[in-house]
Amino acid sequence: DKSNRTLTVTLNDFYNSYKNRTGDTITVVYTATLNRDAVIGMNPNTNKAVVEYSNNPKSDGTGKSEPSIVDVHTFDFTIFKYYLKDQNKKDDKTGLANAEFELYKANEAGDAADTNAKINIVDEGNGVYRQATADEAKATGFTSAKIVSDADGKVLVKGLDAGTYYLRETKAPEGYNKLLSDIKVEIK
Repeated sequence: DKSNRTLTVTLNDFYNSYKNRTGDTITVVYTATLNRDAVIGMNPNTNKAVVEYSNNPKSDGTGKSEPSIVDVHTFDFTIFKYYLKDQNKKDDKTGLANAEFELYKANEAGDAADTNAKINIVDEGNGVYRQATADEAKATGFTSAKIVSDADGKVLVKGLDAGTYYLRETKAPEGYNKLLSDIKVEIK
């Protein structure tokens, strides 16, 4: 039940099918994915599971398991593409629009981009981008968005797991050069 966030597992004729296995453990395994409304930062997205079961098939009595609680975090970072009008004034940064970027997970050694692990991106508008959900990325016709700097040169990328990423500038604004190497981004 998506609206109530309830998963029901029904074991039909459980007593007759498993009466010789009294005392055995029943394990229910499921996965959950954060959606686009997940809380970003150190405040966790809490996922709690409780199993409610009948104590006696001939009555309405039930029991409940101890809750299993998992806190999941998701993070963001800001890109600021700029140039300095005066190289002697390091605080005088002018934002550049239309720089294009791609984001990759780090390779196993953590020292470069894994070109087979590009992050699928969704453009939410107004300079905000997020990692696509697994369902979005698998959808027919899905194409990962390019991350493009706004007029102020800034971009927010959200919905990421903790870890090491590499940001690659794929196209510089007209009249400018793109970055010579990928930028390492560590999210902790």
